[in-house]
Amino acid sequence: MTKSHQIVVAPTTTQLRPGWTPLVLGCGAGTRGNKSGMKRAVEDGQGDYGTVIYADAVASHADRAAREATEAGIPARGIALSTHDLAKSGIKPDVIVSQLDRADAQLAALDYATERGIPFLSYFLLAPPRNLPIAFMAAFTPDDLTGPPADDLRLALRTIAPITARRGAAGLTDGEVEAELRVAGIRDQFRQHLSSTLRKLSAGLTPDVAPIVATDGERVAPVVVLGSDRWATPIELEERVLLQRRDILIEPGSRILVVEALSGEQPELRLHDVVFRKTDRRLGSRGSQTVTAADFAPLAPVPPSPRSTTQTSSALATRGERDGSIVDALVGLAAIAILLSAASRLAPVRSSD
Repeated sequence: MTKSHQIVVAPTTTQLRPGWTPLVLGCGAGTRGNKSGMKRAVEDGQGDYGTVIYADAVASHADRAAREATEAGIPARGIALSTHDLAKSGIKPDVIVSQLDRADAQLAALDYATERGIPFLSYFLLAPPRNLPIAFMAAFTPDDLTGPPADDLRLALRTIAPITARRGAAGLTDGEVEAELRVAGIRDQFRQHLSSTLRKLSAGLTPDVAPIVATDGERVAPVVVLGSDRWATPIELEERVLLQRRDILIEPGSRILVVEALSGEQPELRLHDVVFRKTDRRLGSRGSQTVTAADFAPLAPVPPSPRSTTQTSSALATRGERDGSIVDALVGLAAIAILLSAASRLAPVRSSD
């Protein structure tokens, strides 16, 4: 008896259409520092990339970025282009990588991507007054562009724009060694984020990171942006994050950066480093001793939280109201807001790509 043999034909892997083209907006320090991230994305991508287009309002900056990319093995060309001229440029990119050092320019790039349903990546570095630099990274699919993540980024950018000093990359650290090390770590996080998210987007997949994340050069945390006309109390902040923002997923034990964007004639920005505790599924502050009564003025009496059903929470809230001590109430309720910075027109942040 002869053995029967079965021939199996392996299916052909569907390749990305040739010519998948990224448009990089802004050719300053951030884009040049992200060159190795782009190279990894091109080499490891799920198909053939077309020419990477490097665009900048200053033609020489675009030419330099494209030349350096080409020397690194990235097919590239440079063009003189500002965000104001995007609509009439005739360019049809498959993804936009925004590395612009001004919030209003980032916002214009985001609006352009939203109007055309183009996947969008954003990199933005901030140096708050009296604090070390931090950075934001965004990765939006076409669905994200019309959802809460893009709304969060728009709100943050609109708040940042009027209070940002135009100093560029050179003004971020003022030569301070610790700040220089922080920026170096942030640049490395930018490279990792760019290469991993581009690989997913080029294959039509959703990146495996939160739509907006913040980094200090070491840790990466999801970002939630909350708009208001006054600073929230700790309980109010917790309620808004846990009860009202049903679009976000928060894993127990994870850290989150909550950004308060204060509207008005003098916009302000406040950053809160919090952790979603495993023990009681509540938000906890990291360093709440820095919070003072003045930071939350004007402050109404602390309302009971829908999630505060334990006797301990009720007792603490009652004690805070009875004593009339705002500071005691804030600390006693395990204030969730660590004040990393409070930027305003008179204490502007510095930004870069």
